[in-house]
Amino acid sequence: VDVPVGRAGIGCEQRGGRHDLPRLAIAALGNVLGEPGLLHRVRAARLQMQRGLGLSEVRRFDEAIAEYTKATALRDNYFDAWFGMGVAYAEMDKYAEAIPPFKKASKLSNTSIDAYINLADAYRQTGNYNDAEANYNLAILSWFRRTLCCMAASMWNWDTSAATARKS
Repeated sequence: VDVPVGRAGIGCEQRGGRHDLPRLAIAALGNVLGEPGLLHRVRAARLQMQRGLGLSEVRRFDEAIAEYTKATALRDNYFDAWFGMGVAYAEMDKYAEAIPPFKKASKLSNTSIDAYINLADAYRQTGNYNDAEANYNLAILSWFRRTLCCMAASMWNWDTSAATARKS
């Protein structure tokens, strides 16, 4: 079976391959932790996740979920795979099944607005309006936190630039 590989931008994992530094860091971390196979697992999980994305793009959601499941078995903390699995279930209108992967994704990245919104939508589709409202509120709070962090970083950069200019 020819499996298309997707390139959807649902997280930082897509940035891999630009530099060797992340690969070397993962390999070193695996050696320190006594898990020399960590780099292999990370690569294998990324491949499974990309296959899942490709299968989702051609609307083969059952097969995509199987690939996402393999990726999460290799890396339980793989946000993109959990999120992709939730999206695949939601695309098949299996909202009750979409809730656990979206919950896991939102726990792995408490700044992911998309994870909270999709989780809230899944709750709403299943009639659980209280949890839907709570997760919509978390999405808003996440957006607010992210906005404040960006503003603070901008102010810091501006302040340090102004201080450097004054010294010159």
